[in-house]
Amino acid sequence: MRVSLSSRTIVPRVLVVALTLSLGCRTSSAPAPPPQEPTSGGGGPEVAGEGGGAGGAGGAGGGDPAEAGELAGGAASEGGEPREGEGGEGGETPDAVAVTPGAQATTAALEPLPAPLEPLPAPLFANPANSKKSDARCGQDPGVGEAVRPFNLKTPEGQELSLASLRGKVVLLNFWGTWCKPCLEELPEFDRLYRRYRKHGLVVVAVATDSDPAPVQDFAKLRKLATKLVIGGEAHANAYKSPNFPFTFVVDAKGVIRGSYRGYKPECMSKLEADLRAELEKQRPKK
Repeated sequence: MRVSLSSRTIVPRVLVVALTLSLGCRTSSAPAPPPQEPTSGGGGPEVAGEGGGAGGAGGAGGGDPAEAGELAGGAASEGGEPREGEGGEGGETPDAVAVTPGAQATTAALEPLPAPLEPLPAPLFANPANSKKSDARCGQDPGVGEAVRPFNLKTPEGQELSLASLRGKVVLLNFWGTWCKPCLEELPEFDRLYRRYRKHGLVVVAVATDSDPAPVQDFAKLRKLATKLVIGGEAHANAYKSPNFPFTFVVDAKGVIRGSYRGYKPECMSKLEADLRAELEKQRPKK
């Protein structure tokens, strides 16, 4: 009767031991096998590992069930649960999440196609009504092929303007003065050219020999000029030693004079415009 009663009492405890070991020994080198059913001989189940002795003591040897419980508790504490961050051979580790490059890639926005090149407008002075018959000598005055002289002057409003800041642009450079009657007739014609070609890259700079900004501002306001104006340019004008005044240069993007016009010659306006158009065409992107 005692053996039979011990067997009935130990079986549930051994099951607890086995379950505890199966949970606590996840970090051990070899997983514990499932518990065996009790044999007819009355012996307790044998448990492999550290808890095997507890099963034997409660089986054929007739040990105290409390001792088996203490041994089971010791086995559970020795095995222990794995500490956070540790995953032994028998431990469970989270599956790695694979991220494919295309999963998070965004579709790049398509770059807009470049706008088609806008052709230069029709010449302003090609119409005989707008220009007198051109002279073959127009644009061939002294200075062609030479580098334009640098300057750094102020606008009537006090802002600085240098020729170096215009490098890379086609420039119509005019020397004039409010005291010069032909200048007052010529400059508005240059302003018309500027308005026609400025969106194609033309810059017109009118260098006044005046040192007083007031008369320059008054004339610009009267004729509604959009041309860039600078003052105090008498010394720069004298450096060219031009016998005629006003005088004007067509300057290419590299700062070289490509057309020289000494004196006001209305018959040369169509040739001057043709020189400007030729330089502007050179600056246009190739198709």
